[in-house]
Amino acid sequence: MYEALRLRGRLSAADAEMIMVCKQRGWLYITMDKVALRVANTLSVETADLQTLLEAIKRKELLDREQLRTLIDRMEQEERTHLPYKDSIFFRRGIRRDEKLL
Repeated sequence: MYEALRLRGRLSAADAEMIMVCKQRGWLYITMDKVALRVANTLSVETADLQTLLEAIKRKELLDREQLRTLIDRMEQEERTHLPYKDSIFFRRGIRRDEKLL
């Protein structure tokens, strides 16, 4: 099945492999790649959008603002990516980027 996903040419090797691992193990697949989410859903893999997950962490106060910013910064550095919705997570509900963190 992994090869079939790769041959479609729409997924990276990493996404195809992770989708199959999640399917086989019954794990939740989390990504910010909309195409990968659609493919995983068609294979009956439970999915979550990374933005939705980060917003839930903030809303449920599972991490404080500084911890969440640190987590996002670390994700961006380690994955060599930019989360385009990062600012929207912190600008909602009165949290400003320039606000001092405690």
